[in-house]
Amino acid sequence: MEYVPWARAEHGVKEGTYDILPPTWMTDERKKYLHFSEPYAVNQIKFIKKKDDPFEYSDLNSLKDKTVGTIRGYGYGDAFLQATHFERDVANDLISNVRKLLANRIDLTLEDEIVARVRLAQENPDLLKEISFTRNAISQNPLFMWPQA
Repeated sequence: MEYVPWARAEHGVKEGTYDILPPTWMTDERKKYLHFSEPYAVNQIKFIKKKDDPFEYSDLNSLKDKTVGTIRGYGYGDAFLQATHFERDVANDLISNVRKLLANRIDLTLEDEIVARVRLAQENPDLLKEISFTRNAISQNPLFMWPQA
């Protein structure tokens, strides 16, 4: 198993460098060149904010005038990606976005809560003390592995 930035992992599976890429969302674009397994779990994408931030996500309108840290190559859904009432700031990974958040360079970032908690606990547990997650998720998505053997 090898941990690499998402864009590199996706490219590596397409090129045959890697055999499997879990967890993956199914998108129309990916269905053009990948084979998907049956779904094996569901994730909830939640916003990450500074611990003292009262923000709560209700819908895309609640992001008005915010700057949201995203991760290069992640699929966030068309509505999120096409919205024009907030800014998106792209980074290579979650840790970079959390650091930007704590340095006041972005207002929010987003990630599956379980994935975020595990990654932060492994890579920099002190960051977990400075952030919190919204109660409401922007999406719930079935997870797949690809390519299917």
